[in-house]
Amino acid sequence: MKKQKKDTEQEALRDRVLAAARKAIGKRVADVRMREVAFPDGEPAIHVDVIISSFDPVKTGVPWDSELTFELLRILEESGDPRVPLIYYVDQAEWLSPVSK
Repeated sequence: MKKQKKDTEQEALRDRVLAAARKAIGKRVADVRMREVAFPDGEPAIHVDVIISSFDPVKTGVPWDSELTFELLRILEESGDPRVPLIYYVDQAEWLSPVSK
């Protein structure tokens, strides 16, 4: 029962993060992927991959980064989540392409 509740909470958090990313960046946000990580000192963090279609950071930069970071901090604080968000922006084509050896 606890695992099911945790899965539901994680899914709700993911949905809020996806909505925040789409609000900050726009419709080009294809998805977000999240996983729990920790800093070397043990402080909890959450790794967030924001997957964006047609993303070229050299051309566009990441002008939404601070807006999205503050929004994710607010979302985590509201939910009582002590983790720090570590946000990575990834081009969708790069995300979907197989890794070559």
